[in-house]
Amino acid sequence: MLDRMDGSEQSPDGTDTVEGTVKWYDSKRGFGFVVCSGFEGDFLLHGNVLNDFGFETAPDGSIVTFRYESADKGHKITEVLSVQKPDTVEDPEIPSEDINLIEDPVPARVKWFDDAKGYGFVNCFGRAGDVFIGSSVMRSAGYSELIAGQALSIQVAHTDSGQRVQRINDWPNAIIG
Repeated sequence: MLDRMDGSEQSPDGTDTVEGTVKWYDSKRGFGFVVCSGFEGDFLLHGNVLNDFGFETAPDGSIVTFRYESADKGHKITEVLSVQKPDTVEDPEIPSEDINLIEDPVPARVKWFDDAKGYGFVNCFGRAGDVFIGSSVMRSAGYSELIAGQALSIQVAHTDSGQRVQRINDWPNAIIG
């Protein structure tokens, strides 16, 4: 059995609480792993536990605070207490000289995204038409995938070739005007 080391605390109900970084999470497979300094082995993050917190996915590099149990087979996350996704970054594929305007953040939902094609489209709140989103901005923002219907906060860049998502973040950071 793996013992608790520095970096964890015991909550009033006797369960352990710790903070770690998402190593990877695959929402199609319904699980992923979190690593924590001071612990040997990874922590299993099951999709049901993440869904109970209200998230469908956890981008690589997210900071997660959670409760866990340890057994002979390793650590298992039993409750997610918080998820801090990586800072947003700009789409590296759009040279700044090609951008005519970047809008303020707006709430949007993923219409569809095809990993094989490397792109998809989102619908912005209160606006007709779709906005292109490429895999580079998705991955740069720490997302391993986008799911149809997923809520996001985005900034749209207007370029000579049309509108595309320039920045992406979680729904809780969306601004509804």
